[in-house]
Amino acid sequence: MPGVAWWVQLIVFVVISGAAFAFLRPIVKKLMKSNIVDTNIDEIVGKKGYMTEDYTDTTYGEVKINGVLWTAVNTEENKKLSRGTKVVVLAVEGNKLIVKEIKEN
Repeated sequence: MPGVAWWVQLIVFVVISGAAFAFLRPIVKKLMKSNIVDTNIDEIVGKKGYMTEDYTDTTYGEVKINGVLWTAVNTEENKKLSRGTKVVVLAVEGNKLIVKEIKEN
């Protein structure tokens, strides 16, 4: 802008840039989020099931959730889970379920 002080030009630039950023940011975030593929793996967290194979210090266990067999890892170290033990899924790490024994009252 000829004939306008440099500091006025700087202020106009900052204000216009900030307004453009504030307006365009939500649109860009929405467009960038569209590439994320949702899966149903998150629905497994919190589900309850029974151990189908024993979990020991040297072997992974196996649990059946929604008709699918998963490798199970116990949250409590040095604690064995035997076949038939009722467990709840706390998390999913790769293709393994992190489980915890449910104490029956």
